[in-house]
Amino acid sequence: MILTHGANSISRGNQNQVEIGGRLYPYVQIGNQLWLAENLELDITGSIKNAEHPEFGRYYNYSQMDAIPCPQGWRLATYSDLQSLDSNANHSSDRLLVSGDSGFNAMLCGEYYSNFNTWDGVGSVFRMWSSTEYVAYNRYQLALYPNNPIQIGFGAETYRPVRLVKDA
Repeated sequence: MILTHGANSISRGNQNQVEIGGRLYPYVQIGNQLWLAENLELDITGSIKNAEHPEFGRYYNYSQMDAIPCPQGWRLATYSDLQSLDSNANHSSDRLLVSGDSGFNAMLCGEYYSNFNTWDGVGSVFRMWSSTEYVAYNRYQLALYPNNPIQIGFGAETYRPVRLVKDA
């Protein structure tokens, strides 16, 4: 299936999968990139799960990013990857959410603030780390809010989901 919006297209065919840490993850093609269609579930020391929402996958903090193993050709999303995703989704968060037409299937899983021992944004925002540092102890992040443009910002020491990407 090819979904076209303006000059950008998102293609979604049969469900493809990649093995990461002994588990199969579905992925979809968005523009010229392959993206995981769900959050990673790798149990890396210090990573956490939301006990009330195990379907959200695991959450990782800034210091755990470098410990995430990537299959050959796959990588943690960079700032440039987030910009490409934004462009190929025509700047629409809704296209990347579970109800969207891209197959990216972002759930409104929020993030965890360890300093305050609290979950934030569950049910209202999807946030995901990138591997690109903004400044020391800050990395760029993707934020998706329903009915809003995609936001690319930066964040500090919180726990967020991670997805991998690969050039198609």
